[in-house]
Amino acid sequence: LYTVEVGYTDGPTVESIIGLSGLFDDPYFAETMTYDGDDLGVTYTPEASTFKAWAPTVSALSLRLYDSGTPVALDATLGNDTYVEHDFMRATKGVWEITVTGDLHGKYYTFVATHPTGTIELTDPYAKGAGVNGIRGMIVDFSKTNPLGWEEVNYPTLSPTEIIPYELHVADLTSDPSWNGTEANRKKFLGLIEEGTTFTKDGVTVKTGFDHIKELGVNALQIIPFYDQQNDELNPSFNWGYNPQNYDVLEGSYSSNPHDGLVRIREFKQVVQAYAKEDIRIIMDVVYNHVASISAHSFTKLVPGYYFRYGTDGSPDNSSGVGNVTASERIMMERYMRDSTAFWVKEYKIGGFRFDLMGLHTTVSMQTLYDKVKEIRSDILIYGEAWDMDDSSRRPTLFHQANVHKVPGI
Repeated sequence: LYTVEVGYTDGPTVESIIGLSGLFDDPYFAETMTYDGDDLGVTYTPEASTFKAWAPTVSALSLRLYDSGTPVALDATLGNDTYVEHDFMRATKGVWEITVTGDLHGKYYTFVATHPTGTIELTDPYAKGAGVNGIRGMIVDFSKTNPLGWEEVNYPTLSPTEIIPYELHVADLTSDPSWNGTEANRKKFLGLIEEGTTFTKDGVTVKTGFDHIKELGVNALQIIPFYDQQNDELNPSFNWGYNPQNYDVLEGSYSSNPHDGLVRIREFKQVVQAYAKEDIRIIMDVVYNHVASISAHSFTKLVPGYYFRYGTDGSPDNSSGVGNVTASERIMMERYMRDSTAFWVKEYKIGGFRFDLMGLHTTVSMQTLYDKVKEIRSDILIYGEAWDMDDSSRRPTLFHQANVHKVPGI
């Protein structure tokens, strides 16, 4: 809510509280503040990095560059809170932009947004890398994260009906003592690809872990969420991963070093490469329909009120059953989903997506992202939960079971 002064011809000037929902849904706002580019976040080159943020309602925006991805509050020894601050310049279509010269690969960054309600530091929603706990985004030269032979990584082109998926959780495969692999790889990305593990009982030896998956005869591995989650990466407790924090960043607790944002990228690419050698594609479980916390998420900190659905009383929509629902009917959320899925396919060679609570997204948003990722990989596989969970007036526009025929291929 924003406070504005309203003057009346027959009375004194008074303060009036107005909401932003009407502004965001006004056709004029969509026409004048919709950004068409796909370069939000950081565009890196060795000579300079350009940062772009879509933040039409902020009054000021600045960039903080850190050498460390670890705040001192999390680790007094490894942490460093020193930063250099730069001011963004307002561009067009609600975008703020700044270019910083020099090679920034490996540096960390945050945004500082000023609203009528105050000033707040946040992680770039479009960050592609991050330090520990996803608090600071990371600037990455992705060409330096590729394992040897990455350019040749591929897997057979298959039709949807030829896909045989096996679902697992990163930590589950190596959690049991019977796995018998390297202790350092237990519950980690690298544990998914450790070979030579077996378990013997009563004179019978069986393969475990990666070798067991290879002998199953599957050609797709559907991994329960492995993007960055709202949790403690230094002292992780088991969770399913349906608590999104940074959608385009890998979860740090699955890496051998959560403090270094490059490690999780390199290790996950090794996973993709190893399974591709076995003609097994990775299918990513994605949860764009909600976040772990509205108030804590960068969507709210950068553009309050825009990315989520609210009831007529102003409370968050709870059609998801977890306290909030993202608003894919708004063009910039639709494009966020489009750009995010495209990034995962291009950078990590993801072979498919399983959508959590897909029925809460609009048919248009699913068509938009499907068309985009199909351009990158022609046999991309997309499926999801098409539960009919929203009984509001927007129900006819959503991609639930009654409407799945409207996007052939999903």
